[in-house]
Amino acid sequence: MDTWMGIVEDRWDVGFPTEMAKAKTKIAQLRKKFAVKLITTDANIHRKHILEENRIK
Repeated sequence: MDTWMGIVEDRWDVGFPTEMAKAKTKIAQLRKKFAVKLITTDANIHRKHILEENRIK
């Protein structure tokens, strides 16, 4: 959904790499991005505990 611009799918360019190594790197980046968003959202009732537990000292 981050890349959908209202275009029919045959012209939908998500900018995802076609080379396997680059695709794996991109997938890892996206996993991190969405994990951080899920953990740090105000709707997450465990947010404070997780952030305190993982605070860098």
